[in-house]
Amino acid sequence: PKIHTAEISKPGYQNWIKEIAVAPSLVTEIPPVVLLPEKLQLGAAIKTGVKNFWASRNYLIIQKNDQSLEVSGKKIIGTEIIGWSADQEAIITRSGRSYFLTDLSRPASALNLNLTFNNGKIKKIQFHHQNNNQFVIQTEKGLYFLNTEALTFNHIAQGDILAFLSQANRIIFVKKGNLIFYDLNS
Repeated sequence: PKIHTAEISKPGYQNWIKEIAVAPSLVTEIPPVVLLPEKLQLGAAIKTGVKNFWASRNYLIIQKNDQSLEVSGKKIIGTEIIGWSADQEAIITRSGRSYFLTDLSRPASALNLNLTFNNGKIKKIQFHHQNNNQFVIQTEKGLYFLNTEALTFNHIAQGDILAFLSQANRIIFVKKGNLIFYDLNS
């Protein structure tokens, strides 16, 4: 336990130096490190042909003018980002009527959620707040809870669902003018 000086360097980049206080019996976390080029031209284009972008604490996703998506220079399946996981390590993308789950640490390996969940046309899909492998899915047939890790799904409600919201261990939805609370634990 004391104050340590950490330095990260790479040829062609400015050094990153920080003093870090380490306390006894505690873990000291360091936020992600970004090294800047030695010769940084402010206002100069880093990448061209960019239509849009999204940034998380660990990733920068770029949508090109041709609608394609990429992270860290690697292409992601899909043309539209539908949602981010709570830990910002995974995203749901869509291309036409197909939805894909992408682990951003492995962008080439996307899971086609339509093939995993074959129970009607997906209208809306949302990550469960506590698990990157669980989703709430709304179709024309009803509302479902999908677990891609266990490859299981639970039918929450049948029929036309107007809207839903997922919070912690419950799902709140509107069906036939009624507001319904669904507890995932029971």
